Amino acid sequence: AKPVLKFDHAGNFFGSQANMKNAVSVYVREADGEWAALTIPVYPNGTSWNFVNSDDIALSAYVGKTVQFGFKYTSPASGDIGTWEIKNFNVCEAPFSMSATTPAEFANTAATGSFTITTKNADGYTITAALKDATQTWISNIAVASNTVTFDVAANTGNARSAAIVVTATNGTNTKTIEVAISQAAGA
Repeated sequence: AKPVLKFDHAGNFFGSQANMKNAVSVYVREADGEWAALTIPVYPNGTSWNFVNSDDIALSAYVGKTVQFGFKYTSPASGDIGTWEIKNFNVCEAPFSMSATTPAEFANTAATGSFTITTKNADGYTITAALKDATQTWISNIAVASNTVTFDVAANTGNARSAAIVVTATNGTNTKTIEVAISQAAGA
């Protein structure tokens, strides 16, 4: 339904990542058709044998079709002549992922807070958020809109406190959750 290509690759002796990007590319075509360039999202630095994952390369235009892949290396006439290595070539269903950055500690005063959710391959997922522990009533009015979770934090007159907001993504058959820690400084 949502296929992606991914592979690990390393490049050395290119002199820079920019040189490597100019020298290597990946193509796809329907069986014996015209080659179309694909965009490789992540490249190695071009100056070591450290493998990095290409990240997902979308193949949605080729669902249900027989395809061929071509890896192309063009050596420059002079200058840095690199070596490109590829392993763990994989065509698979696009995996869903979700992450968020923890907000900084809140002062002891009342405030409105927020954090951004970063999703990948989230088509068909519904995202909700709620307190992990409903007794932590100093956090209220939790809402999700456009991959941003907003909430209110009550003023604190006691000890420093912490809680967690659980963000859940569901697409009917799969459920993924992450927890985001919220903390507040002690009262005056």
